[in-house]
Order: sequence, then structure tokens, then C-alpha cells
Amino acid sequence: MSTSSAERPFLRLGSIHPADPNRSADALAEADRVAWRRVTGGVHYPSDLAGSLHVAEAVRKALLKSEKFASTLKEVEAELARDPL
Repeated sequence: MSTSSAERPFLRLGSIHPADPNRSADALAEADRVAWRRVTGGVHYPSDLAGSLHVAEAVRKALLKSEKFASTLKEVEAELARDPL
């Protein structure tokens, strides 16, 4: 699998999983900061954040059950190990 430079940050964030809680915590903290900046900037309401968090958690749980996602995730992690951001 080959990814473009534009896709790579999203794939790195997409690789968050229970095997690396430190990386997960950092990424989630940054996402929280960005989300609240959008609230204070008038782009979103706090309820938008709560709703999107519930949707994201449901998607994450479904992805972690998917064998295809697990396989693709391993490919992405291997590519990032060879050529980190």
C-alpha cells in the first residue's frame, strides 16, 4: 500500500489503538484542543463535540473488530516505520 503525503497524518491518527496508549492519549488531547478552538471560534456548539465523540467511538470499535482494517493498519504501520513523517 502506498500513501500520499496528504493522507499520512490521517493514517497515523487512524492507527490509534490500545497497543500504544501514550500515542493515543497525545492524539486525543490534541484533537480535544482543536475541537474546543472551533467552539470558541463559533464554528461548532459543544453538543457537536459530544455527538462526534460518540460517533467516533462507535466507528473505532467497529474498525477494531474488522480483520481487513487490522491488516491494512499493519501495512500502514510498516510503511510509517520505514518512512516516518
